[in-house]
Amino acid sequence: MTGPETIRLTIQRGRKDHADTKTRPASTRATGGRLPYSTRTIGPRPLLPTTSSLLVRTSVATVEWQDRLVLADTRILVTTRRDDATAAVRRDADGYSWISLWPEARPDRVAGSRLEGVEPARILGPDWFAVGGMLPPSATSAEVRGEDDAWHPAEVSEGAWVAFAPHDAGAPGGLPAVRFCDDGGAPVSRATSTDLSSARRLDAGEAELLASGPSGLGGTCPACGATDWRAVAAGPTPGAERIFCGVCGHSDGAVHGFWSPGA
Repeated sequence: MTGPETIRLTIQRGRKDHADTKTRPASTRATGGRLPYSTRTIGPRPLLPTTSSLLVRTSVATVEWQDRLVLADTRILVTTRRDDATAAVRRDADGYSWISLWPEARPDRVAGSRLEGVEPARILGPDWFAVGGMLPPSATSAEVRGEDDAWHPAEVSEGAWVAFAPHDAGAPGGLPAVRFCDDGGAPVSRATSTDLSSARRLDAGEAELLASGPSGLGGTCPACGATDWRAVAAGPTPGAERIFCGVCGHSDGAVHGFWSPGA
């Protein structure tokens, strides 16, 4: 990480690595029985000026999609398919949950990234993404908003969910909008009580700045339509924050930092 004076941050998803993993290069694409596992970084995004002289730096996670032989034998909680690709949420012997992907022809080659709490994670394909995670308490259904602006229902089982949705591989952005509901169809937030109690509300200038960028934050929430944006500390670097909706918990999966020039 670079210093806090620029707040250019990158976080690593899937931090629990295994010694027998092999990372595919970023240029790998699906051929035959192989899926497009890749290392993909989006960000940092450009600095955006505002009338209040406030700046923001945004970096989404660097995600390493790796062949994990150890995941091939892990328990599958929920699964879904698209063409010859299968996506699932799996649980390993240590109790960790993973978003995972493998080709029909090679079920022994499973790519995956470890999930953190109820925050979802995604795997990018050529014109789609697979996204999944664990359901928040009391939620029994999940829907994912694709690049087509339609809501795509997720498969749900054993407290987990997973879905495929259309995605423009060249489009910027982090996690897609996801909405959760309970048995009665009422919305369920994925924001935790800990985050809500420790978070601050964005001021008007910060929200305006975010809304002018590609993150999908700061304006109307793409998941629930609210405008209640909160910020909670993300990691040990001063000023690093995760932005989320205070109503439904939507977040883009990125780390953001606000500062004023010369401060």
